[in-house]
Amino acid sequence: PCDKLTFRFGMRQVTVRNGHFALNGRPLWLRGSNLVNEWLWGDKFNQNAKSYLIDEARAMSLNCFRTHTQPPPADWLDLADAHGMMILAEMPLLYNHGDFGYTPEELQVLHRNALLDAEGWITRMWNHPSVILWVLSNESRLDNEWEAGPLFQAAKQLDPTRLSMRTGEGIVGTPDMVDIHTCFNVNRDAEGQLLLDMAARMATRDPSRPLCNTEYMNIMWDPTSRWMGREKDPGFPLVFAECATKGDLIGVRAAVL
Repeated sequence: PCDKLTFRFGMRQVTVRNGHFALNGRPLWLRGSNLVNEWLWGDKFNQNAKSYLIDEARAMSLNCFRTHTQPPPADWLDLADAHGMMILAEMPLLYNHGDFGYTPEELQVLHRNALLDAEGWITRMWNHPSVILWVLSNESRLDNEWEAGPLFQAAKQLDPTRLSMRTGEGIVGTPDMVDIHTCFNVNRDAEGQLLLDMAARMATRDPSRPLCNTEYMNIMWDPTSRWMGREKDPGFPLVFAECATKGDLIGVRAAVL
């Protein structure tokens, strides 16, 4: 032999059927979490990536991760490819509901650069079967027409084999799906309100598109005293874990991620 090459090869098809996800034609329920650039957090994560990305996730019955605000590196995608973990790869187009006051000329520059950025990331990652859809932006709300139109169409032209979404916008979404974020449900409203909110959402959703919820709970300030009646209550970690468990049940029942 003059040359030898060994490589992995995977095939799968993720589509939308009757308003729900399907994997190779069979119903697919996405239950997952977010990766917030853990590969940049140091050796603790990179040296134990399989344990974190595969083993711990499987122990919690998770089958996917959304990469929050940045696409994942190739070695993490290789692990996901090898072990069947599904990845929702997000482009670095981040708003967090902010209004940056772009002029029309500045917005044209942003659009041009966003298209170039998306093309670079999509063509870099499109041979990884673990990537099941492209996440085009995070919590923008102010650029609906362009993101759901030209940006979405550009992604589809580059890669017609994958779905594309926008996260946390909640109304327009993309032609493929709609996504909401219920980030602070542990800090606001009464216990159980999220169940009522999700039931209302499901009753009025677009029946042709999946309804996703890719950010379920954040702790941006300490809710211990509100939940437990006093600060630093030792029972708080258990109560927080119970809330997370309820969130997984909501995900299954309400057909959200």
